[in-house]
Amino acid sequence: MEQITLQPNTVQALRHFLSIWKQDPASRYILGIANSNALLWDNDQPEQYIDITPQAETPATNEIDELIGTLDTPETLTLSQPNDTSLLSRLKEDLNQTLQPQEVSHTNPYAAPDWKTQVNRILKALPQHSKSRKDQITMIEAHFYLGLLLEKESLQQEQIKELIQKQKGDRKSRDIVKGAQRIYQLFSLRPKDLIYQTNYLAVTQIVKLKNEDFESLINSLRP
Repeated sequence: MEQITLQPNTVQALRHFLSIWKQDPASRYILGIANSNALLWDNDQPEQYIDITPQAETPATNEIDELIGTLDTPETLTLSQPNDTSLLSRLKEDLNQTLQPQEVSHTNPYAAPDWKTQVNRILKALPQHSKSRKDQITMIEAHFYLGLLLEKESLQQEQIKELIQKQKGDRKSRDIVKGAQRIYQLFSLRPKDLIYQTNYLAVTQIVKLKNEDFESLINSLRP
């Protein structure tokens, strides 16, 4: 790359922008700026991005967190922020709804004679991209049964985690295990079949919740 010198005004503007940007919750994503637009994406899912370039028809009052929610929950416009009280309220409402009669009986689709086969089946079933509500429910289901397996096979927990780490890498395996344990906790307090009736819940939201917010969610489910 050839040596490039930025104009002093540009450097000053960038420094000012960065001082503000690092305080924004959206800064956990990667921001790419070109000469005609700006894109925001998750480093783990670079193919999922949004163009946050202001449009003439976009009201100036729109906030960035209304735009980037699609990176976490494609069907919603609210960013899944751990300290977002509206997010927590929606999760509580989703999980406390009354279970409706189910059209089909839901059994464990990952059942197998041994835990290794179960883990492999669960990891294989995880959708690459949770763009639809159906995919999100599949994610919740898979994490629930992985959480159940971690609970039942307590003596094999470390081996299960190692197997996940080998297949998914350090960061993703941590999120998968954390998500599995939290999803299992939630649905140990609610009917399991409610998984298939949820309208808003997503694994990514649950993983990113702060401990105090997750505890608040758990407490809302207790009798």
